[in-house]
Amino acid sequence: MLDDLKRVGLGVLLALLAGCGGVDGAGGNPAGPAPQPEAPSGDSLSLAGVAAIGAALDGATVTVRGPDGQLIDLGDIVTGANGSYQVDLPADTPLPLLVIVQPPDGDPVRTVIPAAEDGATSIVANVNPMTELVTNEVIGAANDDPASVATSLGPVADDPAVIDATGDDVVQALFGNDVTYGSFADDPAFTAAGGDDLPTVADTLLDTLADTAADDGKTLGTFLAEQRALPTAPKLLEKPAFQVKLVGQLLAKGNAAEDIESTLQASGALAPLPDGETTDVFRAAIQAVPEVIAQANAATTSLDGSPDLKAAAAKAAVDTLANLVTERSERFGDSPASVATALASNGLRSAVASVVTNVVTPVLEQVAARDDGGSGVVNAVDSVLRTTAKAAGKTLSAFSTSQIEATNVSALATAHLQRNVVDANLADQLDAIQSGDATTTDLVVADDDVSKTTDALRDLVTGDPGLIDGGDADAVLDDPPGAWNVNDWNEFDWS
Repeated sequence: MLDDLKRVGLGVLLALLAGCGGVDGAGGNPAGPAPQPEAPSGDSLSLAGVAAIGAALDGATVTVRGPDGQLIDLGDIVTGANGSYQVDLPADTPLPLLVIVQPPDGDPVRTVIPAAEDGATSIVANVNPMTELVTNEVIGAANDDPASVATSLGPVADDPAVIDATGDDVVQALFGNDVTYGSFADDPAFTAAGGDDLPTVADTLLDTLADTAADDGKTLGTFLAEQRALPTAPKLLEKPAFQVKLVGQLLAKGNAAEDIESTLQASGALAPLPDGETTDVFRAAIQAVPEVIAQANAATTSLDGSPDLKAAAAKAAVDTLANLVTERSERFGDSPASVATALASNGLRSAVASVVTNVVTPVLEQVAARDDGGSGVVNAVDSVLRTTAKAAGKTLSAFSTSQIEATNVSALATAHLQRNVVDANLADQLDAIQSGDATTTDLVVADDDVSKTTDALRDLVTGDPGLIDGGDADAVLDDPPGAWNVNDWNEFDWS
């Protein structure tokens, strides 16, 4: 529930992406209706697809504009509970077509149908944030003026391949590996979250994008625009934190742990191993995340009566692991092999589950005891858990994998988070956070500098040696080789 209710209002995507490029009717294309390619042969043309933003768009209105920019009279077309829609068009309907899906709340999402295969009597047109992003890049922002729409569709009529070419470029830059635009746009098997069937990997990628954006307090629209503007393609499927989050999302949506590797490979999201290699970071994450979730679930039996809150605790464990590998790979420059070794560490998995359980569970137990069971503070709880997971990941990144394996650091990390990071009365402040009278940062210390985290951990051990096995702080908190840049504690010189 927390994940579903916290999903970004993706209608904001249009407004935020409007400045990314494209034409608005005043560009260099000739005025007037776009040229009209031949329609598929047959008695009728069936148009069907799934509209989703990760979650299926239920009860959304579907409209279609032809190459002249005019709305085609289809009657009232509304998506079903699983986001699906279907409409029969006249066989002589000219292409390209612009499909617009208007959710009950928020702005529309769109897709462009450039052409159909010769003899085709049906077209699949899924509509989601990826098709909107590509549509925005090719024809510009949403526009209700028929002449402007006709003008913007002109390049598609001239070169129908521009949609798939742009789409593959966008998807490849954003995700990397072998994911294709077609898996979002015209895959007849595309399935959205929220229905009876497992969502496809493409749909789960949308949820993972939204979750990653929310970690930084951003809408998906803002996040996608920023990623597209990067000078180097982000290729998120090659980033350890995104890999961890994707595996967590797949498990949360009901995929069996033993099926995830083959499912990801079949979708193109997981690349084959190079010759001679036996594992990599992604595959290590596929093994680590189910174990972390299992340990977190086993340690949160007090939340068994509140399955949504129990799931939130498990997600906090996954987010902590994702934040930890971010620190290791991006701030400390750990090699992929070192990150894979860390993910394979039983001690690290146990430490993540233990720390999150001891810090997060008490807060969620208080939430469960509320009269509303937490339904009135969903956004506040989500914000608190995200911020706490960041701090927990940073705290555990202060220890090397060998230190975590050799010494039980969970008690020390937990003590730091409870005493220095997370306010003891946090649960009492959730209503204030929900209403905007307080912010999570007022109650959860940002703890941005790992060097300061290490100092705080040393201070704790000095005052209470029993927090670690043997009570020797130096045995657990050895300074890493190299030195911090004292003018910028976010920079570490490994030389």
